[in-house]
Amino acid sequence: MNELKVVVFIDFNSQRIRREVHVWIDLEHDHILTFNGIVDGLGPLPALVSPWMENGSLDSYLKQGPVLSKAEKLRMLRQIAAGLKYCASIFFSVSGSDMLIDLLVHDKGVVHGDLTCTNVLMSANQTLHLADFGLSVVLSESQNSTFNSCHPGNVRWMAPELLALPEEGGVVMPTKAADVYSYGCIMLQVFCGCAPYLWLPDAFRVIAARLTGTAPFRHFRDIEDVHKEFSLRCITVDSGGRPVASEIVGFLPTE
Repeated sequence: MNELKVVVFIDFNSQRIRREVHVWIDLEHDHILTFNGIVDGLGPLPALVSPWMENGSLDSYLKQGPVLSKAEKLRMLRQIAAGLKYCASIFFSVSGSDMLIDLLVHDKGVVHGDLTCTNVLMSANQTLHLADFGLSVVLSESQNSTFNSCHPGNVRWMAPELLALPEEGGVVMPTKAADVYSYGCIMLQVFCGCAPYLWLPDAFRVIAARLTGTAPFRHFRDIEDVHKEFSLRCITVDSGGRPVASEIVGFLPTE
């Protein structure tokens, strides 16, 4: 039984690595972490190589309690939004044939699927980069066997519809609207300094709170009403009422 568990675990992670390489390899943007290659021999699974981010994750950086001006917070949020909306034209192999698609992290092509402050990394000069595309989905390939399910990411930032039970024979897929919900949580965390459901110590309690409709934030400090209201639009339970990535970019001032 133990051997079976190991095999299943490795198979799941192998699938996630294949998914991540498939999506990540063609993403080139100032705010997308660069994919440098794959290294074998460090363990049972291949290791994905990317540049070292000296300041670690945005989550760990914010937990240090840095004193940030409004301009600095907005700069961070613009960088994340720019990475989310990023657009490029690339070739993907779909059902054995090449087709040209617009690949966007966000508007037409790629859903991140696990956008959290732990998956936004900061370089030495405080530039932010989206990382961890292991749960990402290429929308044009959502029926492909490589992308036939959504495994749970970090429930603190996860959109409520992703916690719903799927219909019989179906799966719950990540969506652009779900990414926007996660972005709204990041926006409030950057402004207010508190992670979603900060008062709950573990995922089990977070899930229980979410199933009862408990909101992810109790207090709103150091945030202007205009930013608070926009953030709350992003995290509304009604996924159809959330803004799209281009609207987020347009909302954030450039200076």
